[in-house]
Formats: sequence, C-alpha cells, structure tokens
Amino acid sequence: MPSALPVTRLDSDSPEPLPCGWELPLSTGAKSGKLQSSRGLTLLETLIALVLVGLLASLAVPTLSRALLVARQQRLASAAGQIFTAVRRYQADHGRPPAPGSLQPDGFNLRTLAPLADRGYLAGTDGILAQLKDGRVTAYDTSGPEGTGGFWLLLIDADSPELQILAAST
Repeated sequence: MPSALPVTRLDSDSPEPLPCGWELPLSTGAKSGKLQSSRGLTLLETLIALVLVGLLASLAVPTLSRALLVARQQRLASAAGQIFTAVRRYQADHGRPPAPGSLQPDGFNLRTLAPLADRGYLAGTDGILAQLKDGRVTAYDTSGPEGTGGFWLLLIDADSPELQILAAST
C-alpha cells in the first residue's frame, strides 16, 4: 500500500492522509486552504467550442456541396455519353439515328430509350433513367431529310435540375 501523504481535507484545516492514499490538490489562491470543486465547462467555454464547431462546419459544407455537384455533373455526363454512343452505334448500323417519337417505327422513346435498349445498343437503362429528371430524356430530335443527318438530346439531372447536358452530333 502506498504511503499516506498529508493532504488538506474539506472538513478540517490540518493535513491528514486519506484512507485510500490518494492526494487531493490544494486550491491555488484559496486563503482558507480548502479545496475548490471542479464543475465542468463554463458557459463561455461551451460557447467558444460551439462557435469553433460552427466555423469548421461552415468551411466544410461548401466544399462538400461543390464535391457533390461535381459528382452529379460527372454522372450526368456519363449517362449522356452512354446514350450518345448507343445512338451513334444504331446510326452506323441503320444509316440514320432512331426517329424522334415513340409512335414511329423504331422511334426513340424518351422514357424507355427504345429501340436502343431493346436491340442491345444500350444496357443499364434503369440506372441511367433514374438519374434523369422525371425518369426520362428531356428532348431528342434528328436533322436532315428523314433523320439522315445528325441528332441531339437533352438530359436534365433529377437531383439538380440546373445541371443540363446537350449532346449533339452533326
């Protein structure tokens, strides 16, 4: 057992060892020689901590928002690239891009991406459509006589409608 060291007890003015052998520190600046109790953080310390946490959060939120926006842009650009490549492959096989309008034979359906999905030109259409506003390509059209020219399509992001991509081939 450690040797008992003299300490100041709260109930007396004379140093007396505690039964467990531990010491309690004397209060600095206390004229009576009695101990001061610690009551945790003061209101000021708590407010300073909250201000610092708020400051750090205010710095982190714009950075996180920017990173999320860049990720959405890349995701939308990837979807546009996949559809664009599928239309180009269809055009290479058929001599023209799919006709606009789902009511025409081989017409481009904005909601299902047929005939691209149906004929194996485009896979993963559910994932692509899920990231688009209203689950569809916003607009699609062709140019030239009977669509023999180019085509264009407009995609709008479902989460951030301000993100729009126009993919075109002339």
